[in-house]
Amino acid sequence: DDGWIWPDHGVVQLPCGVLDLELRPLLTFTSRSPDQFWTLFAPPSEQMGPIRQLSGAMMTSDRFRFTYTGGNIQSWLSGQQDDAGQSTIESHTQLPEAVYSHLNSYASLSVYGGNQLEISFAATDDVPIAFTEAGYPFGKPARMAYRDSSGRFSVVEASSAEKGPFRTLADGQLEPTDPLSFTLYSDGAPQCSVTLDDWAAQASTQLSPTAGWGFTENAIEFQLLSSNPPNGFINISLAATSVGRGYNSVGHRAGMYRNRMRIESLNFAGD
Repeated sequence: DDGWIWPDHGVVQLPCGVLDLELRPLLTFTSRSPDQFWTLFAPPSEQMGPIRQLSGAMMTSDRFRFTYTGGNIQSWLSGQQDDAGQSTIESHTQLPEAVYSHLNSYASLSVYGGNQLEISFAATDDVPIAFTEAGYPFGKPARMAYRDSSGRFSVVEASSAEKGPFRTLADGQLEPTDPLSFTLYSDGAPQCSVTLDDWAAQASTQLSPTAGWGFTENAIEFQLLSSNPPNGFINISLAATSVGRGYNSVGHRAGMYRNRMRIESLNFAGD
């Protein structure tokens, strides 16, 4: 009931009411560019970058700490669970030099189980938004959220696949010092809350070179991968070009990236 950990892959599985979450909290680049150009033209070996490998591990009954090395990039992942059932996950990634990429993940979550999956963001007064299937490269419109340079946080729906123009589903204000907090639902009942303390402070608010329509480089994309059984996916990025047209690369500057996550099961479904 307390979850599972896959140290080699940096994956943590936790309960979320009737749902199960698979968390990938480490900053991960999946489509890189060595020269700040389109990743499509980068050699395959340089697109993926070095493979992250587990280089140190410590585990007890209620906490863990892992160290990873991939080329000259180092990462650390730790976590613990308190008596009230709240899980705290923390990761750090040290980039010795800037990395330019098209696709990447600051954190991602796979959501399994339940029915009629929805998500709400505290910054938009917790208006529930349904997970829906999305097409690619055209077809069913994708749903996503982003924060702009004024602090406006918008949940939107694309026109076709992940391409604009975008229709606003909910919006509000999220300051750089505010945590990003969202709740996951099954059949209209809240199952757990997820809070990322450091996302807003690090997310790029530069305009995306691929999305247009005022969309920025940061994005929180959520979609239904299958409906029977329900399977949802959330990808959270600081700076990427997964939204829109093109394979432009955008940068993560050198430095330390921190990701503190808190997951609290709300236990409505099991009561």
